[in-house]
Amino acid sequence: MNLSKNKNIHIEMLLLAVVQELKEQLHYEMKEALAGRTSHLATKINAIEERKSEDLLSIKEAAGLLGVSKITLWRLRKSGEIKTYMLGSQIYFKKSDILKSLIPVS
Repeated sequence: MNLSKNKNIHIEMLLLAVVQELKEQLHYEMKEALAGRTSHLATKINAIEERKSEDLLSIKEAAGLLGVSKITLWRLRKSGEIKTYMLGSQIYFKKSDILKSLIPVS
């Protein structure tokens, strides 16, 4: 009986050690996952702030500013009349570049 009781205590101690190790591993994994996500979100926030500070316009916004279709804007972009900038896979236009590209009519 005493031997059986010692085995049970030993098993309980092993189980507690395994549970503690699993908790620590889970804590580490969650911390790493959150750090990666936080970094990703920080990158997105920085990109948005950069876009605001540079006064960048999306294709839709630039077309609206000029009063032209997206296709016309695409042609102006391809011909080099208006500079474009990329952030990730998104295309942007600087408002100042668009205004500089306008030709005064007398």
